Amino acid sequence: MQHQLGGKDMTMLVVDALGQPLHVRGDAALAGRTAELTNTLGAALIVQHPVYLPASCAGSCAPIVDGQGQLCGALAILGDCASDQPAMLALARMSANMIERQLFLASAPQGLTLHFHGRGAGLGTLQDGLASCSADGRAVMVNDAGLTQLGLPRAALASHTFPSLFGATLAELAERCRAAAPGLVSLRLRDGGTVHCRVQFWDSCDTMDRRDTASATATATVADGAHPGRRVRAGLGRLADLPSPLAATALGQLDMGDTRMAQVIAKLRKVAGTDIAVLITGETGSGKEWLAQAIHRDSPRARQPFVAINCASIPESLIESELFGYEDGAFTGARRKGSPGKIVAANGGTLFLDEIGDMPLPLQARLLRVLQERQVTPLGSARSIPVDIALVCATHRNLREQIEAHTFREDLYYRLNGLVVKLPALRERSDLPALLARVLAEDGAGCTLAPAVAGLLERHRWPGNLRQLRNVLRTAAVMAGPGEQIRPEHLADDFMDDLTPVIAGTEAASNDNAPALMLDQMELQLIQRTLAAHGGNTSAAARALGVSRNTIYRKLGMDRLAVA
Repeated sequence: MQHQLGGKDMTMLVVDALGQPLHVRGDAALAGRTAELTNTLGAALIVQHPVYLPASCAGSCAPIVDGQGQLCGALAILGDCASDQPAMLALARMSANMIERQLFLASAPQGLTLHFHGRGAGLGTLQDGLASCSADGRAVMVNDAGLTQLGLPRAALASHTFPSLFGATLAELAERCRAAAPGLVSLRLRDGGTVHCRVQFWDSCDTMDRRDTASATATATVADGAHPGRRVRAGLGRLADLPSPLAATALGQLDMGDTRMAQVIAKLRKVAGTDIAVLITGETGSGKEWLAQAIHRDSPRARQPFVAINCASIPESLIESELFGYEDGAFTGARRKGSPGKIVAANGGTLFLDEIGDMPLPLQARLLRVLQERQVTPLGSARSIPVDIALVCATHRNLREQIEAHTFREDLYYRLNGLVVKLPALRERSDLPALLARVLAEDGAGCTLAPAVAGLLERHRWPGNLRQLRNVLRTAAVMAGPGEQIRPEHLADDFMDDLTPVIAGTEAASNDNAPALMLDQMELQLIQRTLAAHGGNTSAAARALGVSRNTIYRKLGMDRLAVA
């Protein structure tokens, strides 16, 4: 944009949703003339629409929204040439639109991205619609131009899937593209109309920021209403080489852009379909069972059972019968016809032993024998049952330390650790914004995050990892209501208290309190703004924030004043 404006006396800047400058280009002297600039930015951020305000130093500003339609900033042009302002407003709007499209593509779920327009000539322009969805077709994102063409308000998008919007499942679309190369593929909208579209199928082996090297594109063409024989097409690339459906594997859906997770997934792909046992380690709640299910769904055993058993949640007196099964009358309280047990139930599929480090020592010997002989002898029975299982285990414990403490068998450990992968804790991952978007898409009832809430969530240490993240967002979505924006007052009181860690003891000794101090400052600013909005009424501010008055007093350092 600076290049297009040439040597004109103008300043261009991008600001966040609160109007704070992120990037400034052009005449630095003009940037100091803040009165007109503040008015322009404020108007655009409030009305969320491009605005032009004539003044001694005229300004044009266009808001920027993300892939969920959430305001995240604005782009502004400030200059002395009022006669150029209509063109400046158009330029600001076009540039903001380009930024929005990049934001949309960067946050789109792995699976499919659709560029569509009612006229073939509209494809590839800033007016074509963008729709992106996950590999199962349920989580759908659509940009504003796409919503206009679909005739839908954004709030209604949460109740739709890709098939309900475009009249075809993702697998059907992939098959049509394969069969029609080069040929005619029609997508019929929910209102009966048709659209021209270009389809991109993402190869889930790569992370989102490497899509350009992992994508295959296709132009799906439809008949023009006035010219039934007209076709608009482009190369289908390597579409025939894509796995079905949509080249989106279960493991690939867990790759949200974090380098450590990408390395874990790459290792697991190499042992897919082999008899190598997998041991998943990581903190409680870090997603070990989700990873185990993805391993199963991407294996040749995907159509066979996936049987999970938590070794820590079953009483020691019952775990043997649960795992190995029993015959009628094997013990008091046994079912009349016995039970086959979890291992036999998993025959042909995958057995997932969660918290394997909590398995009682005597049962470890029996499990080792089953794994070596590939047959199970139920309690009270003299016959052995052959089994064919893939084994995935998980634990948050250090099994090597347990071996030294003689609470875990060393021979079993070396039987289980064919491939050991460690899941990073949520606080160690670099893809938290993408995870927040994924959880909201799946469990958020169409809700979005206010910028202040997104900032708080991204700075939290998440001791409960993904499990805690899901619970926090589910609860907040219920408090906000379907399709609404999640604001600070929708977060639970105890969670808000946890956002400011107490710096004492070892934390103080570590001299690593910068993140906590930054969080303190953010919370203080939020409380002060809320108090100002409610005229200094502490009770009203507490209700708006969803916290107690004592919490506000404590955050403001007013404990003694409150008592007085």
